[in-house]
Amino acid sequence: IFSGNSFNVSVEVSGTGLEFNGDGTKMFAAGGGGTIASYTVSSGFDLSSTVSSTGNTADLSTEVSGLKGIEFNGDGTKLFAASGSGGTIYEYTLGTAYDLTTLTYSGNSFDVTTQASDAANVVFNNDGTEMFVLSFQDSQAYKYSLESAFDLSSAVTVTGGRPDPSAHKP
Repeated sequence: IFSGNSFNVSVEVSGTGLEFNGDGTKMFAAGGGGTIASYTVSSGFDLSSTVSSTGNTADLSTEVSGLKGIEFNGDGTKLFAASGSGGTIYEYTLGTAYDLTTLTYSGNSFDVTTQASDAANVVFNNDGTEMFVLSFQDSQAYKYSLESAFDLSSAVTVTGGRPDPSAHKP
């Protein structure tokens, strides 16, 4: 049920992805042009409370084409971005947790085009050893195992995907 509370992020970004820090007091909106903007939320996850732009943005367009979903690791020192136009997941580091002004590209990425040429979102399990990528084109979720938690430079293997329900219709 919609609570009736919302916040317009269109001043900074076009709004293709959304992420919060652990306690919901920081909100991040991604835009298809490659920009991420940050906001403070006075009462965690409550958009009826005061939500303010921090004025901090990060431009990922050098690496990411068609930015869609974003995901932080558990402590906010890494950010992962899904390239909707390139089928690649990119890894960034933050010198200060959840602070976009300290964001730098790690040089690590993982190509998911074999499964999701248009990655719409990326999500990790809590310990960072499993990555899930949603494909926009076929609406399939794909699962990958990481040898090292939240580290795309380590071995990453495809471990599963949701079967295509249309393939099972009589």
